[in-house]
Amino acid sequence: MDRIRKSMDERDGKMKKLGIFSDRPDGLTENTIVCENIAKELTNYMDRVVYFGRGNMPIGQRITNAGCENIRDSYEIVDCETGTWKADLVEQIIRNYKLDIIFACDMWSNISGLIQASQKYKVPLHFLTPIDSLPISKAMHQTFKKCTKVYVPNSSADKIKNGCYLPYGIDYRIFKPITDKKSNKFTFIWSGRDEEKKDLGSAFLAFEKIYKEIDAQMIIRTDWNTERLVKKVGYFKRGGIPIIIGGMDNPHYTFSLALNASHVYLCTSKLGAWEMELTEALSCGLPVLCTDAPFMNRHITNEKNGFLIPTENGSISIEKLTEKMIWCYKNPKIVLSMGLYGAGDIRGKYGWNKTGELLCNEMEVE
Repeated sequence: MDRIRKSMDERDGKMKKLGIFSDRPDGLTENTIVCENIAKELTNYMDRVVYFGRGNMPIGQRITNAGCENIRDSYEIVDCETGTWKADLVEQIIRNYKLDIIFACDMWSNISGLIQASQKYKVPLHFLTPIDSLPISKAMHQTFKKCTKVYVPNSSADKIKNGCYLPYGIDYRIFKPITDKKSNKFTFIWSGRDEEKKDLGSAFLAFEKIYKEIDAQMIIRTDWNTERLVKKVGYFKRGGIPIIIGGMDNPHYTFSLALNASHVYLCTSKLGAWEMELTEALSCGLPVLCTDAPFMNRHITNEKNGFLIPTENGSISIEKLTEKMIWCYKNPKIVLSMGLYGAGDIRGKYGWNKTGELLCNEMEVE
């Protein structure tokens, strides 16, 4: 809490209290990672930062009797048993914690309660949402109008009247290139949920087509154990296909260990407002094979830090993807230099300190 006290002294007590509403704080969702880093940075500008996490919380931890146990060095976490942010619960939070500002991360199914409470108590609601498709619907525009400001991590922010561009950061202390940790076997790595827009199936299909031609392996990190994935794992084991499937371990820094052991990052996503794993892979010095879908191509320059693979009928071209995977395997020295170029290029562009500073300026914190 020394950071908070120092900030209060420097600002002569003119501080504000912020409530952050998001997923369960100890989860591994992108929302959680974003909010935890934002919470940490905003303690430099706020009197008090409290992170309210929802869903699957221990019994007895509802907001009515939850203690504000500080389990982080700089901000507080309150676990809420409820899975929804209803207006009465948000009102209770505002009253009990005397919040001056509300910041919510992608709470679409709960945003009505947040809006109602913020309007009733005249507390500004700042809303972060990773929009990954255009055009933005009329319903979304109507909802956005009720928020003080809306933050988007891509160019969609320009299409919203009160929209602001808010890039996600990278923790460069964790995600940095360590070339001597590479696996002895050439390794491709893919990370994310086993869901339609991430298109894990295309990554599987591409590697199955080439694994007999090259001495390589593929690592899959996913936190979803779908029935389809279970069947796939069995199929790989029976066929001796060198695909290693593991969970998205907590804490988050273990991802950097997996990246630094790998050579190339695969991103087959059809959509992505901001692919956090992609920028983290670049920061670790991995070239990226990435789809050319909207918002996905912001960070990749062909033949500089990776390759943009064209899409066919909305999915990544398997033929072009396999072609580039084989090229990477056959050109390890060029792959290494591309990775180091990518790490140098992205380093310093996106830091959580910059994200926090930008957010505080938009919130007009004194």
